[in-house]
Amino acid sequence: MVAFGITALYVFIPLGIVIFVETSSIVRRVRPIILCYIVGILIGNSGLLPEGSFPVLDAISTVTVALSLPLMLISLDLSRWRELTGRAGLSMAFAFFAIMSSSAVCFLLFGSGIDESAKIAGLLVGVYTGGTPNMAALQRALQVNTESYLAVHTADVLVGGVYLLFLLTLGRRIIRKILPRYRDSYTEGREIEPLSLKALRTMITDRAGGSVMASLGVALGIVVLGGAFSLFFPGEASTVAAILGITSIAIGASFIPRIRELPHSFKIGEYVILVFCAAVGSMADFTKLLTTIPSVLGYVTAALGISILIHLLLCRIFGVDADTMMITSTSAIYSPPFVSAVAISLNNRNLIFPGITTGIIGYAAGNYLGVLLARLLTLV
Repeated sequence: MVAFGITALYVFIPLGIVIFVETSSIVRRVRPIILCYIVGILIGNSGLLPEGSFPVLDAISTVTVALSLPLMLISLDLSRWRELTGRAGLSMAFAFFAIMSSSAVCFLLFGSGIDESAKIAGLLVGVYTGGTPNMAALQRALQVNTESYLAVHTADVLVGGVYLLFLLTLGRRIIRKILPRYRDSYTEGREIEPLSLKALRTMITDRAGGSVMASLGVALGIVVLGGAFSLFFPGEASTVAAILGITSIAIGASFIPRIRELPHSFKIGEYVILVFCAAVGSMADFTKLLTTIPSVLGYVTAALGISILIHLLLCRIFGVDADTMMITSTSAIYSPPFVSAVAISLNNRNLIFPGITTGIIGYAAGNYLGVLLARLLTLV
């Protein structure tokens, strides 16, 4: 009964937060994912949860990560990568190379003074090629402790927020002086809207209920298959195998039109990630988190800053234009929903399609790249 009550609480926390964000002018600009972490930390450190709650929270975080991956990946049209022109594809590759290189460099420079530094490098590659779902999956795959994971996410919010503000304000003027001007060759694409109360209302209507259950059923089937795949691997390797197995099966399923066209699966995945964030927040020891953040903040700042400079330099050498660089940087470091805002600030809506497409590819590639780098760095 206690486990059921705790699970129900965390399932409904994101709903309350989405309602609060949309009805309060004070927090309207704050992302729900940040508030879920904050609420989770407050609940977990308040003493309100009964004894023995940690295993329940751990189970919630494990299940939500596993479900969110297929829910978000099966809805992505990965065949669209063929439509990318050379500049966007090249800039995307540069962005991926830049974050892997900078994370490796920062590991070599600062790694000895930071716990789990190789794993943190893997988290950074995951979040800065894909997004928060990738970082959440990698936390499980690499078995990163909760305090380190939350410290990385907190640092990412702070440092990433500064860079996003730069892109939306001064970035356009400065980067357009460094890189060539944009040349039109793209067609407009659809926007990906962030999770909203309207989307949640649509999902719970009678007509949509069947498609929601279908999406959850497909996702659950993929999780079972991925979990079965992990049985062939011993010890710690089984967790990595499960995450990569689920990712691979979900990518394969996305090429089946009937599965890819299931409505709401991406939004359901977003909601499930919010449940994960609240649960993980409650598992963190706030005192340990405060002592971990300062060193990790420097690590994340250096890794992101160096990666942006490498990306900019490579685009300069190979003649990628300023607008394409900024859009692909946005889709890699943030996620597809942020592309529209930056494209509008650039007064260049033609870049919405390639930006969303590169972001989709980042979602698919982030887990592989994060695991790869973390494993390589452990050999150093």
